[in-house]
Amino acid sequence: MAEQKQIRTKRRSRRCTRFRVGKVSNYEHHGSWWVYYREGDRQVRRRVGSDSGMAEKLASDVNGQIAINAPTTFSFSPLSVSELRSRFLQHHEVLLQSSLATVSRYRAATQHLVDYAKSQAPNHKSHEISVTAFLLFLRQREVSAQ
Repeated sequence: MAEQKQIRTKRRSRRCTRFRVGKVSNYEHHGSWWVYYREGDRQVRRRVGSDSGMAEKLASDVNGQIAINAPTTFSFSPLSVSELRSRFLQHHEVLLQSSLATVSRYRAATQHLVDYAKSQAPNHKSHEISVTAFLLFLRQREVSAQ
């Protein structure tokens, strides 16, 4: 009599790779940690890195922002180029307390971007600007783009 071989299915042992912090879930997927939550009626999934501790800290930050209805870390709100420029300069003047010469250089350099945006379309948002088209604009003005 021939012996029958038993076919064994090998199951992978799964360790728990998902945890929650309030309304925010963290899970591991292909070696990276991801954050999942709902912002209004929209699902948000973002990769946060390979460290579970950092993912847990970020999840607690996002959970706190959701609790007080503040924009989350991953929220996106389009800005006009002039608004982005003013926030950038304000950040360097007030928060970083950069020198007056540094802020003046940044003001002059970012003015080219504002001029380009106005020449293309006055309602252009900053994320819609084409880098290559802006570089061509600078070369036409004979401004160093380095």
